[in-house]
Amino acid sequence: MDCILEVVSNDPDEPAVPVHVQAEIQIPDFANSYVEWVDLWCADRVLVCPEGDGSALSVYVRDDLGSPIRSAQIVPSFVGSCDLCVCEPIAAATAWDGTATLPIRAGLDATGGPDCCEIGTRVKCAGQPLRWRFTGGAITDVREWLSPDLNGDCVVNELDQMIFAADFGTDACRTDYNCNGSVETMDFALWNPHVGHECEPVTGIDDDSSVSAPALAQNYPNPFNPSTKIAFTLVRPGEVNLTVHDLTGRPVRRLLAGWTDAGDHAIVWDGRNENGEPVASGVYFYRMETHGRLEAKKMVLLR
Repeated sequence: MDCILEVVSNDPDEPAVPVHVQAEIQIPDFANSYVEWVDLWCADRVLVCPEGDGSALSVYVRDDLGSPIRSAQIVPSFVGSCDLCVCEPIAAATAWDGTATLPIRAGLDATGGPDCCEIGTRVKCAGQPLRWRFTGGAITDVREWLSPDLNGDCVVNELDQMIFAADFGTDACRTDYNCNGSVETMDFALWNPHVGHECEPVTGIDDDSSVSAPALAQNYPNPFNPSTKIAFTLVRPGEVNLTVHDLTGRPVRRLLAGWTDAGDHAIVWDGRNENGEPVASGVYFYRMETHGRLEAKKMVLLR
């Protein structure tokens, strides 16, 4: 992409000179990027709360040179043995060092039985799943979750206290917050500070859901000659900028700029620049900016 700087002289009569500076588009290297849980509860269990006072996801995104990528969009999704109440924010962006920490604001509908809920978690960056650290390349983490919100309505109140009271003195996993095999006074001391925690739920969470995140697909065919189709999905309408860049980041062609309805869309690039001239064979990037997110993918033109 091009950035424009103004070089200003000390002479007030001399105008500023615009200088174009090329900035490389960083593409995540998914083999060297990873996700892991932080602040895990006892026995490697995840504790989630409607106000995010519990375990969190930690993500590190790097490019193929090992450099951290800033502003990479991170979106988790979940599927499990019991219903979830998941609340915003359910996305994050990496900081300057390529890291992001995302507390999970959620509750669990554990009313179906005393067992802990087993939840699978998948985290995507730029539409691609990240691998979990220290798991041999797995893209889904499956483990037991605990929550003070025991009926999955995204608020911790007297209804949850009634469920806790029913478990008191038993070995119910769903309310055994210190994981010692018995629901007792210490568990109540761990549950009680969460009373009153609440949030607005986000509906439709499942394993393949990107929630409110747009998704940019890989172009097809790839490699291609003379044209290729670039597909993307918007879950809500908004301004979309879809552009093609060369390896140096210099713009080659603007494919779309403007308001776009929600749903599935596809744009065909005919391998030509803004002047209608065929571009040379090589590697190009296409990038989509919408809803404050930026995604980019690589494609190859072979003439």
